[in-house]
Amino acid sequence: MPHRPTLLQRLALLLLSLVLPVLMLAVTAACFFALTSMGNHDRTLVWVEGTPAQLAALEQAVVGHPVFRHGRVGHGEFERHRPASCGPDLACASFSRLHDYELPVAKATLDQLVRDSGARPCRAHAFVFNDLPSPFDPAEWGESLAMMLLMLLIPVGSVLAAYWACSAQFNLPGLRPAAAATPRGLSRALGVALLALAWVALLEFLWPLLGGNTANALRLPPFSAGVLVLAALYAPFLEELAFRGWLLPIASRAIGEPAAGVFSALSFAALHLPGGAAATLSAMGLGALLAALMLRTRSLAACILAHGSFNTIALAMPRESLFG
Repeated sequence: MPHRPTLLQRLALLLLSLVLPVLMLAVTAACFFALTSMGNHDRTLVWVEGTPAQLAALEQAVVGHPVFRHGRVGHGEFERHRPASCGPDLACASFSRLHDYELPVAKATLDQLVRDSGARPCRAHAFVFNDLPSPFDPAEWGESLAMMLLMLLIPVGSVLAAYWACSAQFNLPGLRPAAAATPRGLSRALGVALLALAWVALLEFLWPLLGGNTANALRLPPFSAGVLVLAALYAPFLEELAFRGWLLPIASRAIGEPAAGVFSALSFAALHLPGGAAATLSAMGLGALLAALMLRTRSLAACILAHGSFNTIALAMPRESLFG
């Protein structure tokens, strides 16, 4: 007769099932705090107009400044930060890689250099906080590599190390990509992604009827190659490893598979509480479908594929086609 865990053992297993999700969240938050609060990634900008000679003099002064060494002047840059009161034909001058306490002095210095050049500044001014270096700009590879190591490799390494250290003891599922690469595995993963999108669309349809406002269940950033990598690979891998690979099997030992599936979905939804009620319900539906997929297929790779497909399709679709 199999041993039935006591109530205290069940509670201990449930707490243990939350260890890896909490570790993932804590390490990621710590890395994000270190990157954004302890780094020098802020930028001050001003838009100016003037003759070619004036703009050339301004560029020489800004680019060659002895204190603020990361200056630039150009047209058509930082358009989404340009105030509406400044015309699109104006040049943009900026100092970057600043600490927040340097911003007022850098702004005053930039304004003085504009006046000295004879150019005419737009009255509006802008700051860009956490203007992180782009890994696609060769001039910033050194700093962007450090950023990627901090934000990507440290959380992944921490979660993987804990997972592998305990995988044999708790009989955790392996990745086994081949299990998700079969026609049946691919169709199930895509089906879960489409069902999750249908759940989000239903929330968007019903939300105005219930509360009078749009749900905005998916708070999606603008599409870019970096965002696609994060949405299609990084986030699905980390979250599925923590919630369906770790939490679900361990919680199943305490309360059984159906209840563990619900517990997994609720825990996954709790991760998305900062996004608001609609985003939390959206995550709950996705978490429930992914838990069902895991219990059905026993394939962690299938869950990663389904989660990544959901994020990719939602990111790539025109917003009005899903939410209109």
